[in-house]
Amino acid sequence: MTRGRRSQTSRQRAAAQPPRTKGSPVKAEQQEGRPLKIGEAAKLLGVETYVLRFWETQFPELRPGHTSSRHRFYRPQDLETLKRIKSLLYTQGFTIAGARNRLKEALPRQHEAAEPRASHDAAGPALRSLLGEIRRELESLRELVNERQRPAAPPRAGSSVRAR
Repeated sequence: MTRGRRSQTSRQRAAAQPPRTKGSPVKAEQQEGRPLKIGEAAKLLGVETYVLRFWETQFPELRPGHTSSRHRFYRPQDLETLKRIKSLLYTQGFTIAGARNRLKEALPRQHEAAEPRASHDAAGPALRSLLGEIRRELESLRELVNERQRPAAPPRAGSSVRAR
């Protein structure tokens, strides 16, 4: 009889606790801005961990950080990229290649809007002069390499191949 009583008590304790909601700790951690482990990121996105690993191989823009023990962690900007990839593939129906191209088109625009680049005029004439000098050096190096690759003398006529 004590067995049934223990079981009933554990059920009562379980009923007294608030119900656990799936994924709520992940959302709270993501709001803190701390990086998420691969399992947490997968749960947040509603995909399996192997899907995230596969996407890393297919989308060069997606490069999560790694701990010293090589565990992946996803920063908030990685999560935004993952959400965009998921939307392109699952919602909008793009193929992997199509989603890759669309992501490449969208990311430069996002970076330009987020970080305005200094104009070339602000760099000044000193930088332009330095770049011109580097270009001339590179061109002279290319000429040297091309000269070394050229044959020393043209083959003699009729030495190895007979004319018919």
